[in-house]
Amino acid sequence: IGPVRTVVGLLAVTFSLSSPSQAQLIERIQEIAEVKHSQGWIRMRDDIHVSGAELFERYRHQFGLGPKDSMALVSKRTDNLGYTHFRYRQFHDGIPLEGGTFILHERNGRVVKANGKIISPLDINTRPVLSRQQALLRGLEASESKAFSWEHPEYERRLRSFRGDPTMTSFPDPQLVFTKRIDTLDIGRGNLVLVYAFSVPTTDAQGGYHMYIDA
Repeated sequence: IGPVRTVVGLLAVTFSLSSPSQAQLIERIQEIAEVKHSQGWIRMRDDIHVSGAELFERYRHQFGLGPKDSMALVSKRTDNLGYTHFRYRQFHDGIPLEGGTFILHERNGRVVKANGKIISPLDINTRPVLSRQQALLRGLEASESKAFSWEHPEYERRLRSFRGDPTMTSFPDPQLVFTKRIDTLDIGRGNLVLVYAFSVPTTDAQGGYHMYIDA
């Protein structure tokens, strides 16, 4: 059985450009913003007027994004102070990076500050050796519990009723992601690994697992 990873905690979101040429990237960022290292924030220069929907389209070079990198909008909300917060997730060659999250804080149609992590530049393999089915089988074989929820019709019935979706199932759905190596504390350019990530829900006291299988 190949390496199996389990979730051990959440990644802290701090502003980071992980690169051997980090000084060059910081210099690019300073074309449009002031970098606040200690607080993990950047503050946009007063002469930069760009919305949260347009920032990465207009300034992708300043953020070190390569031709295979993209920033996908995950959520958008406006608080009672009038700030609209755009949460983006970084993708490389269509594969998401766990911990690659960047949040833009916009007011009156203009981004005024931001925080998060962008990992660049990236030159990493995006072709898995294992198929999704192979990764799933390895995960199920490694599971300590075999009380898989999708094998219990009553559990599946209640799930479909709760979600209001007659096609809903708890059967695992492995997806490719980049995550940090298991022996490191934080995600960065030098410790990314390509894995299949998926949940394995069970009906026993364990409740299930979230697994990472080396791809």
